[in-house]
Amino acid sequence: MKFKQVKLDPNKPNFAAEELPEPQMQSVEDIREIYLSWAERSEVMEVIRGREFRVIAVDLDKLIKEPIPHGIFAGKPRFISEGLAKRLGVKPVPYPVEMWTWLNTTLLGRQMEIAYTQGSTEFASSQQQNLLESLGYMPDNFRKWAHEVIAEEGEHGIQMAYWLMTEDGSKLSKLLSEDLFARVSNSEEPDLQQPLREFNPPVLTLPEFAHYFTKQDLDGWSQLTQSKFNCSALYAGQMRFFLRQEGRHLSSGDNIIKAYIQAGRIPMRLHLKMEWKWEAIGYRLHGNPVNSGGAQMSYQLGIKGPLRSLDRGGSYTIPFPGEPNGFKTFDIHPEMDKRNLNGFNLSVFRDVVKSKNETISGMLTPKQQKEAKEFLKEVIRYVPDKVRKEMLGESKSTQGEFVIPTTAISWRPPHMAYEIEDDPWPFMQGYTTDLFGYPIPSEKEYREYRELVDFNEEDQEEIRELTKTKGWMVETPVGSKGDVYKDGPVQPGKNGTLLFHFKAEEKSPKFDKIFTFPQAVREYQKETKPSGKKKAFELKGTDGFDTLLEALHPDPKTQ
Repeated sequence: MKFKQVKLDPNKPNFAAEELPEPQMQSVEDIREIYLSWAERSEVMEVIRGREFRVIAVDLDKLIKEPIPHGIFAGKPRFISEGLAKRLGVKPVPYPVEMWTWLNTTLLGRQMEIAYTQGSTEFASSQQQNLLESLGYMPDNFRKWAHEVIAEEGEHGIQMAYWLMTEDGSKLSKLLSEDLFARVSNSEEPDLQQPLREFNPPVLTLPEFAHYFTKQDLDGWSQLTQSKFNCSALYAGQMRFFLRQEGRHLSSGDNIIKAYIQAGRIPMRLHLKMEWKWEAIGYRLHGNPVNSGGAQMSYQLGIKGPLRSLDRGGSYTIPFPGEPNGFKTFDIHPEMDKRNLNGFNLSVFRDVVKSKNETISGMLTPKQQKEAKEFLKEVIRYVPDKVRKEMLGESKSTQGEFVIPTTAISWRPPHMAYEIEDDPWPFMQGYTTDLFGYPIPSEKEYREYRELVDFNEEDQEEIRELTKTKGWMVETPVGSKGDVYKDGPVQPGKNGTLLFHFKAEEKSPKFDKIFTFPQAVREYQKETKPSGKKKAFELKGTDGFDTLLEALHPDPKTQ
């Protein structure tokens, strides 16, 4: 089977400019206008019309007083912009101006990159979920939850644009804020592609959106939890509010999966394929679990911390080539190598997924259990006998209890199954495993195995047929006890600070034309000619932030 991969154009044009173009966005007030233009263009206006959109930080009063908890700035005050400090009646704490060769930018520059990437994925998620109603029969409770998630994902993107514009306020941050609203989810055009496309893969069936909510938003929960002790007081507070909303997203997905399991229309073979596919995508988003310089750097800079306290002790195990039994165990303690934090965080993520699978397993009817076991018997051909019996509930230790098995963290998503340029697990190169981390002897057998377990186009078409009509999931009345949005949108509570808000009404024509950063630069070049008085900088690449920072803040050692 061939999996389509959309790649950035390898022949990216180089271009030069004496200075950055003037951004269309000039103040936070423009966020309202540009978001409404985005909503119209993305066809979510009917979903969000009349809704209030907010920028909220939770625990802000506490965060501005607490020191940075970890990294090279541990014990120092959190960073507070001049504007926020004036608003809160405190002294500003500016970001350090130092630039490190190993970072290739300032700390603020690195945090801006993260905020920019996060904002882009939030808007893309909002766009994707608006496709839901075209995929089949959508019960009222599912529709309500989806509409709330669409709005909240957009609100998250707005929050990131607000952070970029108020924490820095430079021409660059304004251009990047506008860029957030211009990117198109899953676009084939390089200039319009998202920086982190992996977070928003195409979702073409309704049940898969439930898995998307539970796995992608669980990854979001993981990343937000790592960031809630961020070195920026505003960012840390925003992440804490995001977490409240992510909890609703996760509950929506969990409820939909439970509802279609209860209905019994979708075969267990297809449920297991969807489950394992989206587990793998969630793993991929956590990055390389071993020797990750990015994880270490984020910890050092106080940008991200461990998902759980390292004081908890214990250990976690991952598939690892060269080890006697094919697995390696890492001890958990405060002094553990921070390059392995992705692996630790990933083990926590997997434990949560495993717990969800245990819950679903307890809901299966005898018929569904039989279906699941029959398919699983084909899938566990490479699993040792003892473990195979445990997976099927046939060992003394399981006493006949069957639990849907959770994949190992080495399992790659379908579109990354074969030759890929950027392997997220470089330590696994040349080492192929089954779903559960056990080695597969040859590439030929591995490819045959993928044909068996991957959720493919034929499976998608079967799912679409099964979900065309009412009855594919058990429906509950809107506003009933099981309605996760029974009380409406998530509110900030007493410890939340409202920093900016607006109501989604008719858009103005101010932002009829929204540019990505590369588009804005090219448009600027058409209208200007280098005068020769200033040294022009060359910007290699058209996909945004990393190359932009190289141009604006070059390594001092190379000058």
